[in-house]
Amino acid sequence: MIYPERLIEDERYAYAMGVIRSLEQRLLDRSRWERLIEAETPDDALRTLADSDYSAYLPELSSPHEYERMLVRERERVHGLLERLMVDPEYLVYLRTPFDYHNLRIMLKAKIKEMNLSHLLTPFGNIPPAEMERIFQDERYDKLPSHLQVAVERGVVAYYEKYRMDMLDHAVDRCMFEYLTSLEFPFMRNYWRCVADLVNIRTVLRLDVRDEREKMRWVYMPGGFLPEKEFMAACDAGMDSFLHFISRFPYREVVEDGYSYLKRENSFLRFERLMEEFLLRYLSITRYHYMGPEVLVSYWGKKEQEIKNLRIVLSGKINRVPQEVIRERIAV
Repeated sequence: MIYPERLIEDERYAYAMGVIRSLEQRLLDRSRWERLIEAETPDDALRTLADSDYSAYLPELSSPHEYERMLVRERERVHGLLERLMVDPEYLVYLRTPFDYHNLRIMLKAKIKEMNLSHLLTPFGNIPPAEMERIFQDERYDKLPSHLQVAVERGVVAYYEKYRMDMLDHAVDRCMFEYLTSLEFPFMRNYWRCVADLVNIRTVLRLDVRDEREKMRWVYMPGGFLPEKEFMAACDAGMDSFLHFISRFPYREVVEDGYSYLKRENSFLRFERLMEEFLLRYLSITRYHYMGPEVLVSYWGKKEQEIKNLRIVLSGKINRVPQEVIRERIAV
């Protein structure tokens, strides 16, 4: 168990528990993923989705290249399901919040560049895209939740310090992690604390490859479990010290295997997969949980990863990516 914490027992979620346990049986398993990866053509890959949750959307696709429509429809179904089952609406707000930060980042860039980037907005946040566009058009940022107002201010300030979009991205991301790692919902709060740690570890590895570890201080994401002062000291001391520091925490196997692969293959593919599998294991601590909102959050996270995996597989088939590369990237 990863960072265990007592889960909520709430009889109001008894019905939801039954529904989710049934739906979990329909998540794509390892044998199905192997069949998808081994499919000769994109059409063959789609055919392997017959009798899955995605089968209802297949007749709507005139070509495998339209797979994104199928993935959007499935995400809409899952979000609609959670709307009906989540007894505590604030938990659904928490689930949607990362999409709000995504849309906010897009709108900030559109405002600065004086471009129309509305096609990049997602409808899965708490604030509908059309409303987000109106807020930015009218510059009525007071209509945003306070944590998003802070992100607007910090993002703009960060950009105009050096006129660099990556600094805007980092500022908005830091605001997002500050908010998500302080949620009043332990299961989701700790999930995002793990994400913060893994993102920071990945950043150290990337900066080490480029011999730019000194940049870690301004790209560090707050809120993780790893003590910031110790993390930075280990980073400054070099990779041997950093790897020794990480060995004290549950991320050791992710880092050791991912870093070894990086040095050997000059690729982050394995680290990315191991990072996602770590988070899936965290979500799976609800497996023997009786009833509570955590079970719904776990299903949401597994579905998000499943949709991401399908995007990787189908895009790979269309672009003739070798099977071994696709297999290395799929987290199950």
